Amino acid sequence: MSFHPMEQRHTAVGVALAVLGGIARALWGIGIPTDPIRLRPFTGEVVVTSMALAWWQLVGYVILSLEREPRMCPAQPISDTGPILPPPYNSCFAAES
Repeated sequence: MSFHPMEQRHTAVGVALAVLGGIARALWGIGIPTDPIRLRPFTGEVVVTSMALAWWQLVGYVILSLEREPRMCPAQPISDTGPILPPPYNSCFAAES
């Protein structure tokens, strides 16, 4: 499955923001790891925070995309005589006229 270049760019920016946020939180909470013993909690903090930030970015994206989605009209059944509801009586077309 291939994605549009703009979608790839948005994904890359989202991942970068999540990782940078994770690093910032680990630096603020744990400090710069100076030995291998402190590297493990630092890495754990980066990973957990990055995952949480990525999750909330997805939640925000879904909420924003739902608000911008146009209302979808149900498909008309196909029959020999044409649509069951002619366009003036179809609620999807009534708003346009």
